[in-house]
Amino acid sequence: MNLKQILTGEPIRLRYIKRFSICPRVHEESVAEHSYYVAFIGMMIAEDLVAKGHDIDVKLLLCRALLHDLDEVFSGDFIRAFKHNNERVKSAIEDTTHQFMKIFFSGYPSGTTLLAYWSLSKAKDIEGRILAFADFLSVLSYIWQEINAGNVIMFRHLDELEKYCASFSCEHPEYELFEDYQASAVLMLMELRDIQKKMEVKL
Repeated sequence: MNLKQILTGEPIRLRYIKRFSICPRVHEESVAEHSYYVAFIGMMIAEDLVAKGHDIDVKLLLCRALLHDLDEVFSGDFIRAFKHNNERVKSAIEDTTHQFMKIFFSGYPSGTTLLAYWSLSKAKDIEGRILAFADFLSVLSYIWQEINAGNVIMFRHLDELEKYCASFSCEHPEYELFEDYQASAVLMLMELRDIQKKMEVKL
């Protein structure tokens, strides 16, 4: 294992790639920071579900969470509304990043396994669903903190965030396990709407 490559190589750039780059921010969240919170939130949900009797591979979930945005060392952070607005654009981005990541992981021990972890970050198995939901919750957490720090610009993201939240509703059978968590997220969004009304913020 080349330790210097791990400590100084391309993944280190995740420290410097900023999310929500087209918005004024109180706190600049890096992709590395976001990946930590996705892993942490996902782990907490997984452990709660395991305690309730569900079979979840927590190690697999954590590996996938830590790697899920690693391709952004090459692409930077795409704005969600842009990337997901057009299926052809989304597909082209994913095809291109897969080629970059295939080359990237070939330079590391167990590169094939690591590439599989990264590729599986979009899978719809239980670990993939937890990862997708934790990714959303990390965004909710960041916007919550920004608004409560006085960044009213972030109210612009609430419409999109509410749609994002609805995609995890128990109306979608694959997300029935997340019903309580999703309900809590809905309440947080309602609180943000209340703050917006009280501040009379119009965007």
